[in-house]
Amino acid sequence: MNSVFEDKKLAVFAQWLSNSDPEIRAYAALCITNIARTDAHCLQVLRSGLVDHLAGMILSTDVKEQNCSINAFRNLCISVEGKTILGQKGVIEKLVKVFDGENSAAKFTSAIIIKNLLLKHSDNAQKLAAADGFAALTKMFESTTHDGMRCETARIFVNIVRLKNGTLARCFFFVCLFVCLFSFLNPTIFTFTLAELTKKVLENDAITLVLELLKSEHAILRAEAYETYKSLVVVASEGDSGSKYKSAILKALLELVPAHIKDDSEPVQLAAIDLLATLLPESSEVVDGEHVGALKDALKQLTGANVKPKAVSLVQKL
Repeated sequence: MNSVFEDKKLAVFAQWLSNSDPEIRAYAALCITNIARTDAHCLQVLRSGLVDHLAGMILSTDVKEQNCSINAFRNLCISVEGKTILGQKGVIEKLVKVFDGENSAAKFTSAIIIKNLLLKHSDNAQKLAAADGFAALTKMFESTTHDGMRCETARIFVNIVRLKNGTLARCFFFVCLFVCLFSFLNPTIFTFTLAELTKKVLENDAITLVLELLKSEHAILRAEAYETYKSLVVVASEGDSGSKYKSAILKALLELVPAHIKDDSEPVQLAAIDLLATLLPESSEVVDGEHVGALKDALKQLTGANVKPKAVSLVQKL
């Protein structure tokens, strides 16, 4: 495999990707998926110009070609430089358009790649928002019963919310400067602050999407849900519709927390309890007696040294 890179044979793949036969192009993309396994090899592929060929195949009407080309991005989107290059090449905008098609495998893989491209990368979140990607993802989430698809869609919104609350609260000076200088060339270019991005997530039914993670049998996904709901509560508090959003989050927690909390790790249990404690005083109108009873029973079973005092306090509030 190393000889492919050492002998500068990547140009051969460019020839194959330019072939008039979609099957040859598909197999060329598959080859790239197989050779781009290490960080170093991925970077060589990213810098070689092959991405332009692969991006041009994303919307192919040939199913095999489309699947192989999209799969080729799965390793290429992991590194920070990879995320940046793929964002600059218009890959996000093309992947959003895949959701309008009928190829379910391509949609699933596209969601995974978009999720990775947005991880700690606010510029790519901007690109997704500008491409009306939030609405496209919400529509797809609502139209599918595929658990994996729904979960990956929810995790895209999780990554966007994390941008608002992490150390990535950065200014968009260079992006804004680019807009000011070149908006006459492309009037559709615009930017959002990280707070605005998160509000757009709320407006696109993020509460329901994140609920999919809370239903998961995997504790790590439930932990992501609690973290995301905590961030959404902060953003919701800043808007006119805050009470509506917080009531919806509390209702979701009351229904689902009792089923899992006793099996979660202490950090996840604490995250759930802290979130519930934050929401309860302000949203008592949605508290359901049946669900409260189940939650009390679940909380009383928690015995962790750090968890039990908070669980007892929450039971008293309930």
